[in-house]
Amino acid sequence: MTPIPTVFITAIATALLAAGGYAVGHKQGATACAADWQARELASTQAWQQAQQRQQAHADELQRQLAQAQTNTRIRYKEILREIPATTSGRPCLSADALGVLDRFQSGAAPSLRLSATASESAGATDAVASDTQIAQWALDAIDQHERERARCNALIEWHRQP
Repeated sequence: MTPIPTVFITAIATALLAAGGYAVGHKQGATACAADWQARELASTQAWQQAQQRQQAHADELQRQLAQAQTNTRIRYKEILREIPATTSGRPCLSADALGVLDRFQSGAAPSLRLSATASESAGATDAVASDTQIAQWALDAIDQHERERARCNALIEWHRQP
């Protein structure tokens, strides 16, 4: 057998040590990189969760405000409804012809724009004549519906304005 020169053995040992050092360093670098990536992902997830919580809190507050506005509207509606008989005389106010005009508008309106009943039905008219009391109640119903829709629209607008 031929003796292996010391230089050759030293070169192989150095190459093996270098490869081992590279492998250990690469693994440590990859571990550090993965840990850094996981930390960024965790921070991103936490930021998203906090944003979701803020949005939910904002939505809950808007819902509370909407419910309060609707309650206030119903209270005012009932108070005014009680006052109508005392402030009206019950005398005929709209004739059958006038109610017919309102009913024609109602029947020609798009389904989404129609009120729940015709003018004469809403006014509670009998004998195709509506009294001032009935017209006041009909107007109050229209105002009540408008106030409820206005509150809903305002809440929706506020939702879209959120930061």
